[in-house]
Parts: sequence; C-alpha cells; structure tokens
Amino acid sequence: MPAKLVTVRDIAEMFDITEQAVRKQLVGLEPDEKVGRKAARYAMRRYVEHVHVGRSGEALDLNAERARLAKAQADKQEMDNALRRGELAPMQWYEGQLDRFTRQVAAMLDLVPLRLRQVLPHLTHIDHARIDRTLANERERLADRLAGGPEAGEGGGGPGGEPAAETETAAAQ
Repeated sequence: MPAKLVTVRDIAEMFDITEQAVRKQLVGLEPDEKVGRKAARYAMRRYVEHVHVGRSGEALDLNAERARLAKAQADKQEMDNALRRGELAPMQWYEGQLDRFTRQVAAMLDLVPLRLRQVLPHLTHIDHARIDRTLANERERLADRLAGGPEAGEGGGGPGGEPAAETETAAAQ
C-alpha cells in the first residue's frame, strides 16, 4: 500500500496555522527530485526544521509569539477603550493646545517692553532697545529649543544667548 503524502491542510492543522502561512513557509523547500516516500519525509523534515528555526536562523517559539501577539492586541484594545472613555485624546488635540498656549506666551512676551516703558519711564531709548533685543533673542532661543534646533539644550553665556564676553562688552558701553 502506498504511503499517504502529507497535504498542506495536514501541516496547517498539525502546527495550528493557516494553509496560506504553510504555503508561504514552503517556498523554496520543494524537494529536488520526486522519489516518493523519501521525498515526502525529506520535505516534512525540512519544513519542520524551517518552522522551528525560522528564516532568520533564530529558534522560533510559537508560544512566545502567541503571547506577544495577545499582549499587543490587548494593549490596542486597552488604548481604544481609554480613548472612548475620554482618558486619552488624539495627538492633534494636544498639538493644538500646545500651539495655542505658546501663542499666548509669545503675545505676553510681546507686551513686556511696553509695560517696562510704562513702569520705568526713566530708562533711555538705548536701555529699551537692549531690553527689546534681549527679549527677541530669548524668544528665538525658546523657539529653537521647542523646534529642536541647533541651540536646543544649550545654555548660552549671557542674557539673550550671547557669549559672556559680548555681554560684558555691551554692558561697559
């Protein structure tokens, strides 16, 4: 009696995976010659080794893969539930809030020189120009830091991000 060959369906049931996954795994594992039962055993042995080791050469742990997939699905469902309950908000909402806040801060900083002119009328035009320049420099540094620009995280030397020597020279004038 001829030996029964193993079908793709048999392999899929044996490893508890889909037939499509079996076909994908079998690519390149066809026996070179058809020699009956020996070819079927050879193909099955190669397939089992291939599934066990995987294409990358690392041992494939099906239980670990299933656990990883179950965890990822649970995390996704948890995030969806939190979003529905209002515990999370889309990133666009947070970006809009941050944009609105930074615009308000910038508007407040724009008013500082005017307020200083009102409360310190004895300051000269040169003093006011220095204050304006310092505030403008600090706003630029803040914008660079928020944008991740070249000065992000750098402290600078003196007020306005100027090196300390330049600040001292300007103060002496």
